[in-house]
Amino acid sequence: SLLQTQVPMYLRRTQEYARGDLGAYTRHQASALVFYAVVAGGGSLLLAVAVWHLPVTRWLGLRVIPADQAAWVAWLLGLQILLAMPVGFLSSIYRTTGRLAWSVWLGNARHLAALALVPVVLGLGGGMPALAGFNLIPLAATAGFVLWHTSRRWPALMPRLKAARLSALRELMAPSLLFALMTLATAVSLQGAVLLVVTQLGGAAVAVFVTSRTLTSLIRQVVFTVNNSLWPHLTAMEATGDYGRLRLVHRLMVLGSTAMSIVCAAALWQVGPEVIDV
Repeated sequence: SLLQTQVPMYLRRTQEYARGDLGAYTRHQASALVFYAVVAGGGSLLLAVAVWHLPVTRWLGLRVIPADQAAWVAWLLGLQILLAMPVGFLSSIYRTTGRLAWSVWLGNARHLAALALVPVVLGLGGGMPALAGFNLIPLAATAGFVLWHTSRRWPALMPRLKAARLSALRELMAPSLLFALMTLATAVSLQGAVLLVVTQLGGAAVAVFVTSRTLTSLIRQVVFTVNNSLWPHLTAMEATGDYGRLRLVHRLMVLGSTAMSIVCAAALWQVGPEVIDV
């Protein structure tokens, strides 16, 4: 949910860059970056207290994993999510300036690196704590690359924490919290169902339930991925007053989203059961 609070911040900075207002861009960038750094630091401490003092294994229905090992895994995975907030916001420099390809390739590289570490860690005999801990390496590498690359190519866009202002953060928080609540509601409805199934029906039922839901969720993911790639362009058009093209692209997005949804749903109707059997 906190990750989704970044969406309005992306849009605001995209507008400011399109208008050439680098002062406002830097101010909002620094303010939000400080906020996410504080949230990540405070959240890691609170999570540590929670996983080592609350019966997490009992709540999740874990019966084989030792409690101390489960606590380490939960803390390291939570830390990965918390650190993804400042790192993801830092990487949005590419997205907000219209360099979407850089943003996408950087995200792909981070995910592929995390995936490549899995067989390496398992091959060296590492367990779940090691696997969760090594997943922090791609995050650190991403942050280092963005800072190095930005300082060399676009020094004017380098984060300057001294430019942070509480007033600038307050401007962004109202729409940001709305996005957070929307995502939180989705997370509760999705993951809450999984927790209820695992505690009442066991792991086998979870496997069937989650696989079926994942197939149907592909429709939303495909449509969202296409629309998401057009967000910076739509925001820049609105910021510069190019309403003619904005209206045309918006209509095309609605038509395209509808067509893709129908196509994906029709495919699942035909081959969904076979995929689940496999």
